[in-house]
Amino acid sequence: MKRPNHILASMAILCLLGTASTIATAQPTPYYGALLYSMHLDTSVPPVYSGQPTQVTEGYLWLDDAMRLYPEYKIDSFMNTLTWSDSMKTIASVFYQAQDDNPLSFFFWSGSAMHPNPYKGNPGEGIMAFRQRVAQIVGDTGRTSALLTADIISDVYVNDTLCVKDPTAHIAFDAVFVNSTILDEIKGKKVPLCVEEGMRTHRGSKVKQVQNSGAIPWATYPIPADSGGCLQFEYSPEWLRVHSDYGLPLKDSNGWWVKPGHEYIVFLNLSGIGADSTAGYFTVIPGPANPPLGSSGCMYPVVNGIVQDPNDDFGLGHANLPVAQWKAALRARISKIVNP
Repeated sequence: MKRPNHILASMAILCLLGTASTIATAQPTPYYGALLYSMHLDTSVPPVYSGQPTQVTEGYLWLDDAMRLYPEYKIDSFMNTLTWSDSMKTIASVFYQAQDDNPLSFFFWSGSAMHPNPYKGNPGEGIMAFRQRVAQIVGDTGRTSALLTADIISDVYVNDTLCVKDPTAHIAFDAVFVNSTILDEIKGKKVPLCVEEGMRTHRGSKVKQVQNSGAIPWATYPIPADSGGCLQFEYSPEWLRVHSDYGLPLKDSNGWWVKPGHEYIVFLNLSGIGADSTAGYFTVIPGPANPPLGSSGCMYPVVNGIVQDPNDDFGLGHANLPVAQWKAALRARISKIVNP
C-alpha cells in the first residue's frame, strides 16, 4: 500500500499506536478483582483488516515499520523534542482513530508472542511516553491527554452490580462488578464480549463474595459497541474520585458510586493483568482517563437528564449540562483531536 509522505515524517518514529498494556509474559498470579478477561495474543502484526479506515491502516503500517527499525531510546528521544505542532497533532489524530476503531486490537498489538519478536522495542513504553508528552505540551489541564488515554467512552445504563472481597487488598477491599447496557457509544467501536450470566452470582450492589481462589478468566473477543449491547467493568468504592493521594472515595450520600437502575457516562481503560504463552489477561476499569481535577472518578452520573459534572472537567462550557448537550460538547472537543 502506498504510504503518503505527510504521514512519513511524523509516523516513522512512533511505536505509540501499539498497546497501552504492560502485559507481562510470565504466568499471571491469581487476580482477586471482580472481572477478568482473557484474549489470544497476536500471532501476526500489525492488526490491519479489510475495510479498516484508511488513515488507521496507514498509521499501523508506518508504526510497524518504525518498531522494526528503531529502538525505544530513539523513539523516546524524538518524542521529547516534539511540541504541539502539526506533526504531533497528526500523531494524536491517528492515535485516537486507531484506538477508537478497535480498542482491544490497539491494546493487544505486540510482537511479544511471536518468535522471533519482529520489533525492537516495547510498544507499551512508547505509548506511555506519548501520553506523558501530550500532557506536558498541550496546556489544557490534561483534557486532551485524558481523551487520548480512554480506551472506551460510553453512555450506559447499569443493570446490576455485585461485589467481591479481595483478601489480598490493603486499601481497596471491595471490587464491584458492573454490568451495563450501552445507550450511546462515544469512543471505542468495539468492546469485549461480556461474561455470561452463569459466571455472575450473588447479584446486588452490597452482596459480597470473598475471592479466595482468584477470578475465573472469561475468554473474550471484540464485538460491536452497538446501542443495547453489553459493557462490563469493575471499580472499587475505596478508590478516590480525583487521581491524587487524598480526597473523597467513590461513595455518595446514598452509598457506593455506581448503582443499578441509573445512567452514567463512563471513561474506561483496559488494564493488563498478565499473560502466558498464548493469552493476555486484563480487566476494564474507570480511568486513568481523568483530568487532574476530575470530580467523578471517570464515571459521571446522569440524574434527571443532567450530567453530574460540577467542575466542568473537560471544559465543555458549563457544569451540569443536559446529557445530550454534554455529549455533543464532548464530541466537539474530540473532533478537534481527530481533525486538527
